[in-house]
Amino acid sequence: MAHLSEADTCRKFVLPKLYAAGWNDDQISEQRSFTDGRIVIAGSKAIRKKQKRADYLLRYRRDFSIAVVEAKAEYKKPADGLQQAKDYAEILDLKFAYSTNGHGIVEHDFATGIRDVVTLKRSAVKDGRIFVRTHKAGTQVLVPVPPAVIEALNQVPVVNPNYFFWSGTGLPKSSVANWQRSLRTLFELAGIEKGHAHRMRVTMAVELLKRGVSVENVAAILGSTPLIVQKHYAPFVQARQLILEKQVMATW
Repeated sequence: MAHLSEADTCRKFVLPKLYAAGWNDDQISEQRSFTDGRIVIAGSKAIRKKQKRADYLLRYRRDFSIAVVEAKAEYKKPADGLQQAKDYAEILDLKFAYSTNGHGIVEHDFATGIRDVVTLKRSAVKDGRIFVRTHKAGTQVLVPVPPAVIEALNQVPVVNPNYFFWSGTGLPKSSVANWQRSLRTLFELAGIEKGHAHRMRVTMAVELLKRGVSVENVAAILGSTPLIVQKHYAPFVQARQLILEKQVMATW
């Protein structure tokens, strides 16, 4: 049986499902380029690389885009385009990234950032470190956490032997919604205005940069790219300039 190409998958499955979900032509931008393409110098010639192009941009209003949708051919997994969609969403400063093969769809919500925490497996925590992801090369990204955090995790009541914060029944997004409500209540009790889980990600990135961790290493920990870290987090770190100055002066 012949598999549909990515273009055919978009035409036959993805676009009709966007319409069925309530999006209209005024809210959907298809095959939208949003960069000019990087210029590479080769000898005496300048070559412009391919533009970055999103399969779909979704807009709440004409002047208010909110999501990137990356579509893959139907024979691929729904999540195969998620990292690309996340990278594009971060470049465009959008809060939602979706990946789909026309049959299934995977969402990443930058506004909360707690989906991975809610579905954290107990097996992912070992020897004081948390397994985050596996690189394409097969190497694991493990992030050490303070002993107090490990102790707190060990005290979480066991509802499901495989997960810390999810019962394993129902949809993960339902559990995420419950934890979102709990976090909102916690922020309100703490007197933190406009509090949301994504602040924790921002805090971690900024604190790492302040302590001299390279942009590349911060990107590896966050599962992002150096370009995104440079754009979204580094500008907030005034102390980073002092670190750079000290490093330069150390060469004198």
